[in-house]
Amino acid sequence: MIRVALALLSLLVSVSAQAQTSDAAAQYPNRAVRIVVPFPPGGPTDIYARVIADKLQTTFGQPFVVENKPGATGIIGTSFVANAPADGYTLLFGSNSSHVISSLLQAKPPFDPLRTFRPLSMLLYYPLYLVVNNDVPANTVAELVALAKAQPGKLNMGSIGTGSGGHLVIEMFKSATGIESVHVPYKGVAPAQVGLMGGEIHFLFDSIAGSQALVEAGKMRGIAVTGRERSPVLPNMPTLAESGYDGFEDVVIWLGMLAPAGTPAAISKKLETELMRIARLPDVSTRIKESSSTMVGSSADEFASFIARETPVWAEIIKANNIRQPQ
Repeated sequence: MIRVALALLSLLVSVSAQAQTSDAAAQYPNRAVRIVVPFPPGGPTDIYARVIADKLQTTFGQPFVVENKPGATGIIGTSFVANAPADGYTLLFGSNSSHVISSLLQAKPPFDPLRTFRPLSMLLYYPLYLVVNNDVPANTVAELVALAKAQPGKLNMGSIGTGSGGHLVIEMFKSATGIESVHVPYKGVAPAQVGLMGGEIHFLFDSIAGSQALVEAGKMRGIAVTGRERSPVLPNMPTLAESGYDGFEDVVIWLGMLAPAGTPAAISKKLETELMRIARLPDVSTRIKESSSTMVGSSADEFASFIARETPVWAEIIKANNIRQPQ
């Protein structure tokens, strides 16, 4: 009899907990939601986060407030969300540079890109753009590789900093092509571009949004992009795969929304569905395309699969080149 009573009590507790969770999801959100951006204000992640936050606020009728928590290449803001209550009221709008790469660069990673979070939707991505100094006699990837092999160690490759996405792609490029090149890290995009135009470095992987205006002004030259397909804003620019080098198909910089692991499935699904809808709004997709990015609006499962697929790729290149976050 006691066992039966305990079993009934356990069942009642379980049913009650499920009912409370269901009610919380139905009422979500009933107060302000915080969206943490792990970068300073004004950058692309911050700008896109505010576009999405505004749409979420319109739909749900509650404030979706963007808070910038920069530092340590995204570690500070990302860790803050990892340790926040898993109730749907603290979300992360980050990138793979802050969410995956920055963690892999640490001797003791402060979070796991997948297990510590519940991915909601990859909102957009942009490829990395291989640009060269105007004095480099190469108009194609094949010509650049041939030149580098003819002058081992004589060409300098630049990046916006040690451990940045651009740095890792350069190391991947060296491995895929078999060339030797000296890495010159800069502190940001602008100094790296100045170094390229001035001849301090010979090639660089940058964003299209960051470099195309300079390419059009004749100050540098673009020769290829990463990704599975050509960029819609540069339809005549070949991918690295088309240029003969596989392995760069998933090498893009993505931006997306994530929640702490343990966030109720019903709340996560509610956010996922709305984020996917927002991504298909004409004004949003047009704005993203104009900024040289591609709108995605993936499902949570697709987003999680992409992170799982790319993480070992970044991990391998970091390990092979013994790259660590500068102190």
